[in-house]
Amino acid sequence: PVRGEEARARRVAAEACAADAAQTSVDGRGGGLALLQTGAAAHGVLMQVREGPTATTTPVPAEQADAEACAALPHFLANLGSSLGEERAARLHNAAHGLPRHHTVYAYMSTRHILCMLDSTWMQAVDSLAGRAVIHIALDNASHAYCGSRLDWAAAGNITLRCVDLSDWIPYVDESGPKGIEDNNVGFGTCEYLMIVWAKPVVLLQLSAVVDTLLVDSDILLRQSREGSLIDWAEHHRKSSTVLMTESEYPNWIETSPNTGAVLATDESSDLIEAWIAQAPDSRANDTGDQDGLLRLLVQEPQMVDEVQFIPFNVLAAYAIPGQYGSHYTKVDKVATMKERGDWKPSLRGCDDG
Repeated sequence: PVRGEEARARRVAAEACAADAAQTSVDGRGGGLALLQTGAAAHGVLMQVREGPTATTTPVPAEQADAEACAALPHFLANLGSSLGEERAARLHNAAHGLPRHHTVYAYMSTRHILCMLDSTWMQAVDSLAGRAVIHIALDNASHAYCGSRLDWAAAGNITLRCVDLSDWIPYVDESGPKGIEDNNVGFGTCEYLMIVWAKPVVLLQLSAVVDTLLVDSDILLRQSREGSLIDWAEHHRKSSTVLMTESEYPNWIETSPNTGAVLATDESSDLIEAWIAQAPDSRANDTGDQDGLLRLLVQEPQMVDEVQFIPFNVLAAYAIPGQYGSHYTKVDKVATMKERGDWKPSLRGCDDG
């Protein structure tokens, strides 16, 4: 391991690479593959670095990107199950390879829009992440560079961080949405947003085939409580009949009201997740995307409700309400509310410390 001044120099260089990659995604300077190669030189190996051109090799204006993303959305959702492809699926499998099958891992997906939020979340979740593996799935170059910049941080906190580059999967992510890296998301309900959230069950299907996986949104602040972390709670309370475990949408939870901000899947979840993915074409008009799809599935197939276990609202609470093991900042101005409450603590260069 690299220590002292050399470690600090590598971390600074990697963070600069992440910030530069984010800027590149905004104004189109430079090339994505070159940035990743620069990042690898700065902080050592980036796991699963993809060779070859990015999905969108020529930057386009944001308005054009938005229009073309909307044109691509129907085909993407209609072919969601096969959109990942074998080679990208192999990157996910490789990232999970060698991890203990039933020692649940955290998984996060990100784009450059939410890097400050993800960084703030991770900086405050070291105790919850310690002793676990974290698999980060990057949907653009900046996010992959960011993950690489956190390898030393993770190692120091006893966190096994593995970085997967899927920046060649969903089109126009870099060019779309607000500029910068301190946003709530790419734009709630937009075509790009719907493609991103529908990518979640696809990623979960692949990872959970190899290792038990809790896929968590970046706007969930994790907390330690009596039984340890949220994963500890889930492992302790998961029923033998449970096929899929999800966050609850409402305080007095209704059995068919999941929130897909946190979803735990195992190798027994594949049939249910595939049925969930099959809902994608019919959920295109709903702003919540994958969450609406899972809700539709449970309404249409009520026998599946018994296979889904809902995390109690007091364990993981939505609407920025404090939960015992976490708070999900849904239906609020995420960044502003976190700053107001003192829960905004990113260390990444370029993020407003509030």
